[in-house]
Order: sequence, then structure tokens, then C-alpha cells
Amino acid sequence: MEEMTGFEYVHLAEVDPSFTPLPADYYNLKILSAELFEGVSGPNAKNPGAKYQKVNFQFGVTDHPKFSGRRVFERNLFYNDFTLRILRRIQDATGIVEKDGIPEWLKTLSRIQPTVKLQVVVEPDVNFDGTPNPKNLKGDGSPGDRSVINWKSGVQPTS
Repeated sequence: MEEMTGFEYVHLAEVDPSFTPLPADYYNLKILSAELFEGVSGPNAKNPGAKYQKVNFQFGVTDHPKFSGRRVFERNLFYNDFTLRILRRIQDATGIVEKDGIPEWLKTLSRIQPTVKLQVVVEPDVNFDGTPNPKNLKGDGSPGDRSVINWKSGVQPTS
């Protein structure tokens, strides 16, 4: 199936009707959106009411015979050394240099929508405390699975 751009070009017979995670593999992922999110921690957090920042990405699979158009979300890249290394790797792989601050750079990534090669893996869908995500429970109460990016495997440019 080609990358989705509008309903007029979709053939439903070619659409994967499941909500299953993507199989673990390396994919060409287009950065559809990259944004800085600012929030306040909730009442059950270690530091209730504390302000925090995180980077949220939405990627779209591209150039794949079966999964083009599927989405992968990375919504919890909190400010820390690991996240800064990830952002630097994205900069190096895309060639889009941060020069006016990370918020502006993220807007540029969203506008240009470069493609990078990333490894997607499948893991249990659990909350930060290890409890199953209630939105994705299996019938037996165990956590469902979700697709996530294995950032430790690197960020590669696409060829």
C-alpha cells in the first residue's frame, strides 16, 4: 500500500485492519510531527505540581510494502542526557541543524518531515510504575503490546 495522502486513493482491501503492533524490524520513518510539550506533574507523582518538559514525536512508516502509513508514537522523551543524545542523533541523520533553539528546530522537523531509519520493537504496554495500561488490556488482564522505538540501536539516515 502506498503512503496515505487522502481517502480518494485508498483501497480498503490493502489496509491492515488489525491494531496489532508493527513487527520488530528496521523501518524508514518519516517525522510527521515533533513538538515540545510542557506540563505539570500530577498528584501521584514523586514531585506533585512540578513543571516538566518532554519531546513528542509522531512517525509514519514509509517505503514499506505492507506497513506504509502506519504510525509510531514516541511521547515521553523527557529532558535528560539520553533524550539530548537522541535529538543529536536525529540532527546528524537528517542534516537539519539546530541553531535557533530546540523548540524552533522541532518545528522545522515537523515542517520538512525528513525520514530516518529506526528500529521498532514490541514491548508490553505498561505504565511508568509497571502496571498494565488500562487502554490496552488483554481479556485476561495482562498488558497488551505496543510498538516502540529502540533508540539505543541508533538513528540512521535513509538511503
